[in-house]
Amino acid sequence: MNSPKTLSILCAVVAAFVVGCGGRSDQPDLGLVTGLVTVDGAPAESLLVTFIPENGRPSTGVTNAQGQYELEYIGDSKGAKLGHHLVRITTLDIGEPNRPTRELISSKYNAQSELTAEVKAEDNKIDFAL
Repeated sequence: MNSPKTLSILCAVVAAFVVGCGGRSDQPDLGLVTGLVTVDGAPAESLLVTFIPENGRPSTGVTNAQGQYELEYIGDSKGAKLGHHLVRITTLDIGEPNRPTRELISSKYNAQSELTAEVKAEDNKIDFAL
């Protein structure tokens, strides 16, 4: 009953299970990030919110009609890498192809951003009043 073939198959199944369940992912720990962006006190729609960590992949979200955003890391992974981030908020380019979009947000919030945020291993609600 304990043939070498049976033992080999059992070892292969156990090895596949260990590798599949215990394999190391290259995705960092993420914190869920949501918030509200207002401009002159009013909710701002169609703004691209980008959190840029000190190293690694940025996370992005787009504000809805109520000015709310939720960050996505990659694919269907929600959130942002834990730690300190530079934040940029820009006008989302939804114009015609090959036609430049006029930036409606001051450069101090995007190209020369002064905005920062700290993402923790929890639900983070981070609002921006521009």
